[in-house]
Amino acid sequence: AQVALTTDDIQAADELARDALSHGGALLVPAQAAGLQAMLADALGAQPGREPEAVDAALTAAAQWDGRSSRDAVHQVFQAARAYGRAGRHGEAVSLFTEAMPYVEVPYEPTQVALTHDQYGQSLRAVGRPQEAAGQFRQAAEIYAGLGDVVSRVRCLRSAAWMEGSAESMRAVVADRKSTRLNSSHITI
Repeated sequence: AQVALTTDDIQAADELARDALSHGGALLVPAQAAGLQAMLADALGAQPGREPEAVDAALTAAAQWDGRSSRDAVHQVFQAARAYGRAGRHGEAVSLFTEAMPYVEVPYEPTQVALTHDQYGQSLRAVGRPQEAAGQFRQAAEIYAGLGDVVSRVRCLRSAAWMEGSAESMRAVVADRKSTRLNSSHITI
């Protein structure tokens, strides 16, 4: 299942992980069962239209990792939140994001932390919580700035400005974008 997953043979990874879980049953040590469940969640999450199954698999894996690996448990909660978001079930996504966001730096490097804030902001926007969404987009923008990812930073700042409904915020985004273009055009080698 792991080899199939790393070679993008998603269907085989799905089937093999299910078979391993089915045949292993009570013989699997808890960490093995959690790892296989996480592989199944990853395989399901990579298949459009399988989001409800991906959520179930990820939450099962999170419960199995709980007390064994906080990194893996938190990652699986985020996987479930993302799957809910892809399915358009943003209320459930927001609930899971809210639960796990205090621990976002446990499993992720800065790029993934920024992306997670961005995804949380998208779900908050979808459920009609614009001020909270703007806050998440601004946090993502700040991290993207530190990473030098200008495009993602400006996109998040623009989203925040739209959520805030402020002409002043939008003018700041436009000024920042112009400044970034000017600064990057003066690069010498």
